[in-house]
Amino acid sequence: MKAHKYWSIGAVIAMFGTFCTGYKGSKTAHKYFALSSLICMVMAVYTGHKMISGNNKTSGSCGYSLSKIGIVIVSDDDKVGLILCAK
Repeated sequence: MKAHKYWSIGAVIAMFGTFCTGYKGSKTAHKYFALSSLICMVMAVYTGHKMISGNNKTSGSCGYSLSKIGIVIVSDDDKVGLILCAK
């Protein structure tokens, strides 16, 4: 949980740096901030997935693993909706 929080905070800080360097027009710094932001976001998603999925032999804190939850897209004439289904 700590790793996910720190990667997420790092991604936010790097995104702010990307915005500031892009606004100033510094292309080299902007490129490095964007790359570090991308790395932090990928690691935040990875650690979040590890935190949620846990071990497949034991159930997680909520009782569902990621492989047992599905998303169903429901569309009616003009409306589209998402439904989370637990298998």
